[in-house]
Amino acid sequence: MSTEDYTFMKIVDAVACINQRVNLIGVAVDTSLPKCTKGTGCFCSVRIIDESLPTGIQIHFYAPTMEDLPAIQNVGNILLLYHVVVITSRADGVFALFNKKFSSFALFQGRGSSIKELVPYQISARYEPRAKDKKVILGIRKCSFGERINGLYETFFMREIEEVGHFNLVCKILHIAQVKEDEWMLFIWDGSDTHPVSVEAKLVFIFTCL
Repeated sequence: MSTEDYTFMKIVDAVACINQRVNLIGVAVDTSLPKCTKGTGCFCSVRIIDESLPTGIQIHFYAPTMEDLPAIQNVGNILLLYHVVVITSRADGVFALFNKKFSSFALFQGRGSSIKELVPYQISARYEPRAKDKKVILGIRKCSFGERINGLYETFFMREIEEVGHFNLVCKILHIAQVKEDEWMLFIWDGSDTHPVSVEAKLVFIFTCL
């Protein structure tokens, strides 16, 4: 393979490369719940952004098991992708498809990470680390374009949510129910409907005379 086979492309340029293999790197801002397909595999999608395209691009992953799918630990983590295919469809628009036969990925902690070593916390079976990967990861960690996306790192209380849309929520999962063959419902609670707990404390001062 030539050196260009491992050159990263800006997302704004990649969306025009229909039916071509590209290498991408970006910040993960959204991910779907992993689910089993009608066949024998599993599926999830991850949206990544870079400075060239704030709306980003969806990456569709198909894998034989749930463990083989990317597990995004936090919004803002960095996803590195080699040899994904850019595809367009009426239903999904333009997206990139991860093919387990020749694609590979690696997940790294994002900006503000306390981990100094540039070691991915998850990799796919075909991923091979390259020297220039570290330089690119460091560069993205220094960038602040993710902070310019409205609401990217902002969390909400359930009582503050008024419209349907994307949002970040810290909550406790109380129950999971399957409503359809490929659809699940989460029952969650964030405690925002309860009154604040008042803590009473008695201060006891002990004076010791020497």
